[in-house]
Amino acid sequence: MLQVDVFDTPEVLAASAGELFIELAHRTIKDGKNFNALLCGGNTPRAVYQWLAEHGDLLDWRRVRLFFGDERCVPPEHSDSNYRMVRESMLDALDGLGETTYRIAGELPPEEAARRYEAILRSLFEGTPQFDLVLLGLGADAHTASLFPGTRAIHEEEAWVVANLIESLDAWRITVTPPLLNNARMIAFLVSGEGKAEAVKRVLKGERLINLYPAQIVQPTWGDVRWMLDRGAARLLSDT
Repeated sequence: MLQVDVFDTPEVLAASAGELFIELAHRTIKDGKNFNALLCGGNTPRAVYQWLAEHGDLLDWRRVRLFFGDERCVPPEHSDSNYRMVRESMLDALDGLGETTYRIAGELPPEEAARRYEAILRSLFEGTPQFDLVLLGLGADAHTASLFPGTRAIHEEEAWVVANLIESLDAWRITVTPPLLNNARMIAFLVSGEGKAEAVKRVLKGERLINLYPAQIVQPTWGDVRWMLDRGAARLLSDT
């Protein structure tokens, strides 16, 4: 099921996404299972992580396992590291509450980092991982995770994690792939700002052209997709 929600401000969006995280986690833990969440980088998710850090007492973090959807090829202390952003905005505040975090080793050569992260996933899940919640952002070019326009990883059908060369950035990224994303129970796109409005419109309302708009590849086999937008990001949806 596809659901699109528009929030008045980025702050309300962040709080709503944090509440969704807590709600799904409670439901999963109540069923006697660990809550597995795949995290993303970016400024909008950062506000969500800060909200979760401020409301950490609402959840039994000992039953939470955190993973990453993509990473830059940098050490974990580098300012560009997604792991560092999540650590500074949330994990440091949760220290001692018992969450388990599996980072992508961006300091390794790209192919090795991808192989190692897939090996971690294979050791923890039976079959393709089925995340309870996947958080995704959206770039102005309609990329999500590190599935950038025109890159090979968009078309990956077997591997769960790959090294992806982004020629437009002259850089490598480590990213999860469509088979893993599309096996999730819930995917939440978190998008704010008028600069993302055109990309939102193209992905949700435009012709299906996954090479140009990679976020269109995210279509769960049986799970739900929820787009959580602020008014700036949603401003062009009413034009169609």
